[in-house]
Amino acid sequence: INGITCHQGKLFAVSWNLHEIYELDPSGQKAPVPFGLAEHFTNLDAIERLDDGSFIVSDYNGNKICVISKDRKTVRTLIELQSPADFELDRKNGLLYVPEMLVNRATILQLTFPSRFFSALFFLSLSLLYLSSLGLDPAHFIPPPFALSIKRVSVPAAGSTPIRGQITGSRRATNR
Repeated sequence: INGITCHQGKLFAVSWNLHEIYELDPSGQKAPVPFGLAEHFTNLDAIERLDDGSFIVSDYNGNKICVISKDRKTVRTLIELQSPADFELDRKNGLLYVPEMLVNRATILQLTFPSRFFSALFFLSLSLLYLSSLGLDPAHFIPPPFALSIKRVSVPAAGSTPIRGQITGSRRATNR
């Protein structure tokens, strides 16, 4: 077990060597239950569960931050970063602070959560009007539960002047 989080009474963890995500029994009486997503990851480092039931994980050697759907079946790359390590989620402000260990930098991700109505309406219109008519599985096209903007902050060398962060763009999670 490497990264661990507790959210709304449930315990989750990631494994560095087994590349897997687990739900753990807080009492320790039951065996960990794997999500079955190991083929998507290289070395998992951090995990957080969002209020909608989805998860965010960092894959250190996979060089990415990923979102896992609340049904634990879909993995999307949120952003590719160099060696993302243990991150911190500021739920109140929607900020995810991600250290990039090998490049001596931190990236701050601003997660903007749209209304649930908009997400449901978007999915319904896509699946009914377009995807189903093409015979495609709508689950692969569900948008992430948030939009993303990025702010990078470099960690200055000892004795140097601090570098101010800058907004470097906006993104949506991609299917990978």
